Amino acid sequence: MFTPLPIEPISPPQPDHLCVNLRNLRPLSAKSQIANRQSQILPFSSSQLTTPRPTATFTLEVNSGLFHALSPLSLRELLPVKTETFQRAEKILEYTFRNPQLLKESLTHASIADTRLLSNERMEFLGDAILDLIICEALYLKFPEFLEGELTKIKSAVVSRRTCAEVSIETGLIELLIIGKGVGTGLAMPSSLAAAVYESIVAAIYLDGGFEAVKAYVLRTMGPKIEIIAANAHQQNYKAMLQQHAQKAMNATPVYELLDEKGPDHSKCFEVCVAIDGKRFDSAWGPNKKMAEQKAALLALEELGLMDSNDLDDAMDDIVEQELEGEET
Repeated sequence: MFTPLPIEPISPPQPDHLCVNLRNLRPLSAKSQIANRQSQILPFSSSQLTTPRPTATFTLEVNSGLFHALSPLSLRELLPVKTETFQRAEKILEYTFRNPQLLKESLTHASIADTRLLSNERMEFLGDAILDLIICEALYLKFPEFLEGELTKIKSAVVSRRTCAEVSIETGLIELLIIGKGVGTGLAMPSSLAAAVYESIVAAIYLDGGFEAVKAYVLRTMGPKIEIIAANAHQQNYKAMLQQHAQKAMNATPVYELLDEKGPDHSKCFEVCVAIDGKRFDSAWGPNKKMAEQKAALLALEELGLMDSNDLDDAMDDIVEQELEGEET
């Protein structure tokens, strides 16, 4: 009688890098899956504000630096992570990723991703909040003499879509974005996409290297913008300029008076004038009290000889433009 030879079981090879074939991985039992999900609930710390999203459960875990993230939702093979594109991206970012899959996700637009969950949209959401925190802290520490309103105004301009898009263009980020056909590339790319990739990169660096790493990147790329925007905002804050002059030269504080208001409740106009040490200056109208006060301060500066009358019209237009930009952000 023929007796078959015994066959010894062969253990699957252990992966020693991130580029693996997911089809070779053995799914866990239901009990193990529950235990695995529970193990991903990490204790809160100041350097980690998020936990990884639940994904398909496999025995292999990938170390992303701050946490152990399971394999992605898609069951496709992971692409090689150290490609020429990623090396170029890391050179532009001046940051080396421990988990290059985070970089890949941050550069993948929804127009080419298998599903929107695999695009950079979620990272854009997270990056927006992280960017706000870093910029707010930087402004708070850099300008101790600025009031809350001034800091808010500068922050809104720094984190605006326009500024983020400018940084993406200037640093070359838009050339790295992975997009589908029919989407403009380079300078033809919509500003919303250029801004979004900056925010998603911020999230990717945070998830990979932590708060200090992403803070260094944001301050390096946004630092020049902060300087320019803060200087312009302070020069165009005519109420602040008038207050500084009045306190130093006149030993008095400007007082703004509401003289009149017209129009229905949903579309009112306000007339405001400013008085310094009992002297009233010319009044100004505006669609809200804030704009009317800025215009009244500008008229007072012109009357005091601190503003060239030839520049008055342009300055008035700047006040209106700033108000409109604030509404957009």
